Amino acid sequence: MSDRMAARIFIGGKIPEILVEPLCDQIRGVASLEYGCEPVEPQTAKDLMEALEDQGGGVRLLVLYNEEASWGEFADLEQFLRDNEIAYTRHSDGKYEYDPCIVEYRPGRDLVELAANKSLEPVVLVSDAQKILGQLDEAAKHDHHRRTGAAEAALMKARRMLRKLLPPELPPLESFEIDSITNKEPERG
Repeated sequence: MSDRMAARIFIGGKIPEILVEPLCDQIRGVASLEYGCEPVEPQTAKDLMEALEDQGGGVRLLVLYNEEASWGEFADLEQFLRDNEIAYTRHSDGKYEYDPCIVEYRPGRDLVELAANKSLEPVVLVSDAQKILGQLDEAAKHDHHRRTGAAEAALMKARRMLRKLLPPELPPLESFEIDSITNKEPERG
């Protein structure tokens, strides 16, 4: 038996028209358009487009909710999105010994999983930050004794440690669109 916790997923980008039906199949009965509502039952591209949520700045995403998601995931839907290179971000609430998390997927990039606080902001471990602080202290000590080469080496190591600790920069999700192959004009030669 799995633990169940609240999760929401934001889906964006251009979706090929041929994936509309399988995407609807993945969503049906698994998620709702708000916490506490009945599961959504999309059948068509129109259903998906009518469900978009305005995120500000002209960005409209397909946002789905499940307050009782197994392990706080949309496992089959997320696998479908990755297999079909469809960008998404998932926020999962914590429960018991499980911390909240953020999962980001962008086509052509590795999956990014981040620990988060209750406000769903990414967090880092104090122990990792303390290691970096130790390197910075060492750099200051070397600098104080005018050992600039050693100070610079310690600073560079601290920078590398910090870069590893921070998630990669990902592009924001683009508005959800359906790329209709039937409405495209033929190319002229």
